[in-house]
Amino acid sequence: METILNATVCVQTLYKDINNNLQEHWLDLNKYKNIESFYEKCKQIHNDENDPTFVYPNWAYIPGNFISEIHIDKRIFELIEHASKLTGDDRKGFHSFLDGNEFEIDNNASDIINMFNEQFIGYFESYDDFGRYLLKNMGYKIDEILDNYFNYGKFARKELIKGSFYSIGNSFFSLPQNKKSF
Repeated sequence: METILNATVCVQTLYKDINNNLQEHWLDLNKYKNIESFYEKCKQIHNDENDPTFVYPNWAYIPGNFISEIHIDKRIFELIEHASKLTGDDRKGFHSFLDGNEFEIDNNASDIINMFNEQFIGYFESYDDFGRYLLKNMGYKIDEILDNYFNYGKFARKELIKGSFYSIGNSFFSLPQNKKSF
C-alpha cells in the first residue's frame, strides 16, 4: 500500500505555469526534514527566477487537507517523519487517518499524532475481524458452539452505527470523547 512515505509533488513556478513552460520537477517529500529545506530545493531547481512563486499542479500520496495547488502544509514533514517510525497496519492506519479527517489549522503535527494514537484501534481485513476484536476487548466470550452462529460483522456494523467508532477503509478508530460525530 502506498502511504504518505511515498508522498511526491510536482513543483512549478507561477511564472512558468502562466507562460506554458510545463517542465515538471517531481520531489519526494520524505527527503526533506522541514518546509525550509523543501523550499531551498525548489529555489535550486528554479534558480532562473529571482523571487519565484511556487505552485504544485500535481501530487501523489499526500492527504488532500495538507496540500493545494498553491500551498504545502508545513506539518506534512513531521507527519512523514512519524509515519517512517510506524510499521505495517499502524502505518496504513495513520495514512487513512490523515486522509480521512479534517484538522484544525491550530493543530500542530504533535496534536495530530496524539489524536491518531488515542483513536486508532487497528487495521482489520473485515467487519467480522473488527467485531471479534470488539467482543474480546469488551470482555465477552462466545462459546465455541455458538461461534459459527454469531454474526460478528453485523455486531461491528451496529457498534459503528451507535457512534462510538468510525472507519476509514479497513482502519478503525474510536470516536473522540468530546465529539459525537464528524
